[in-house]
Amino acid sequence: MKGLFKQKLFICAIVAFVLSMACLVISSVSAPRDSLAGRVSTAIENKDVRLLASCFAPDHQQDAETLGSSLFSDDALELLNAYRDDQSKVKKITREVLTGERYQNDDGTYSIPISIITSYDGKIESMEQTVLDVIKVNGKEYISY
Repeated sequence: MKGLFKQKLFICAIVAFVLSMACLVISSVSAPRDSLAGRVSTAIENKDVRLLASCFAPDHQQDAETLGSSLFSDDALELLNAYRDDQSKVKKITREVLTGERYQNDDGTYSIPISIITSYDGKIESMEQTVLDVIKVNGKEYISY
């Protein structure tokens, strides 16, 4: 065991590990996670209309209801699935909503992409994409739809 600590390769591995941990800590402090994109993603994953509404500026709250109804309503899919009989080619329709990381546009503004994937029997049938624009109101960031 004493010989292990004297080997150059082992010492280099320890130093590399310590340096990588230091870089990880420094990068997480210097570039914190985008809280707006994180809140939007969490709201969509949990189908939380209130959390999604908190991501919109006060004068854009109606946009939150519009977006929430289009992203979270599975009523149409459930009705289609409930009334399908065994003779139908399509047995189950599902929808998945994915959010991407926010990105900077050419004009300096920011946007957050959203994709809605509709699958029939596990096979992707269609994909819709929309973009949520990031706006600043009184120094705070919100999304606009």
